[in-house]
Formats: sequence, structure tokens, C-alpha cells
Amino acid sequence: MKDNMRFLTICLFCLFLVHPKCTGQNEQKEFVVLTFTKAAKGIPNSSYHWIVPVDSINNNSHFPMKLTLTPLYLDDSSEFNYKRCMQGDTINYMNGSEEASPSYKQFISDIESILSTRRLLIQKITLKWEYNNIRLTVEDPMCAQEDVYVYATPLTGCFMECLQQHYNGNKLELNQKVYMPIKDISYLPSFWNTKAGDLIKRTNYSYINFSSCVPHGFGEQDISIAVQ
Repeated sequence: MKDNMRFLTICLFCLFLVHPKCTGQNEQKEFVVLTFTKAAKGIPNSSYHWIVPVDSINNNSHFPMKLTLTPLYLDDSSEFNYKRCMQGDTINYMNGSEEASPSYKQFISDIESILSTRRLLIQKITLKWEYNNIRLTVEDPMCAQEDVYVYATPLTGCFMECLQQHYNGNKLELNQKVYMPIKDISYLPSFWNTKAGDLIKRTNYSYINFSSCVPHGFGEQDISIAVQ
């Protein structure tokens, strides 16, 4: 009997670690995930996820609206970063090579499934590249097929804000806050019937440097500023 009780206690403790309660700063709220998918001829598509709280959209008094977006850290191989975030420590993009548990991988996979099946296409951007102060137009062969598709997916759930840092040698190359999903993430279809939902559809996203959420060398921060 004592052994059974001890086993049950351990199981409940482990469940608490994997699925913490939504309280305080990371309480359950409504968010919109904006996914920027870059499609270029001859290379695989690349996607970048950003997130914005719905209450910050409703409180925005500027028009045309410019959203304050935060990167969404979504990596099924980095439970290590998840645990550091929950402890209030900084996280690092390069920690994505750490092994993750099957339950954590499934948690992230479920979110990715929502983002791929429930998203709404809200804008298509044709890129004009800037590199070393030289502007390349869409007539240049190297970027003639360069398009960015902007999708929006409203969610409800628990997310936690963490500080992401990445050093290149002694140089701090990346120092930004990101959101990590924590618990109870689900699709929020009613969002599209709100004023905030209408604003998301009508906002221009071409000003966003969408790949600045990853270290140099993993994105194209110097040439991927989306400019129509």
C-alpha cells in the first residue's frame, strides 16, 4: 500500500512539472500568432512565428496600427529551454539540440498542427531586398520569385515570457524577450468576430523584420526586412 501511494505521489509530481498551473504572469490569455512563411524558388520554405496578446491590440490607439510583436519560441527538441524559462533563467536558441521527452514533443507538435491547419492568410508580400546599402528590386533574377505569406492564428492558453540570449564569441548577438507555450493551448475561432480580429486582417505587415528572432546565420536579418 505504501509503495502504491509513493508511486502515485511521484506520478502526480511529474505531471505537475510537465503541466504547471496557469497563474500570475503566465495566466491563461488570448493571443494571436503571426507566421511569416518565406517562399523562394529553388529552396525550401522557411517560417518564423511571432505572437501578440489580444489585449494589446484592443488597447492600441494608433492608426495605421503597428503591432508590438514578440518572437514565439517553438522547438520540439528543446525541453531544456522550457525548464530554464520556467525557472526564470535565460534561454539560448542553440539549446535546441537537447533531447526532449515524448510528451513535450507531442505538446509542441499539437501546437504546430493548430498553426498549420487553423491559420488564415492575411497578406502576401513581395520582397525587395536590401544588402550592403544596395537595393535589389523584384526584377532582379535572384529575388524575382521571393514572396512572404503572412498567416494569423488566434489562440488561447498559457504562455510565459522569457529572455533569449545568444553570444557569438564574447559578443552578445541576440538579447530579446520571447514567449514560450506552457499549457492548455487551443484555437480561438471567436476572435475573428471581434474588432481586434478585424484590425489583424487590415494591418500592413511589410515593416516587420520577421527573421530577427534567430541568431545571425540562422536567419537573414541583413536582407530580409519585408518591404513592399
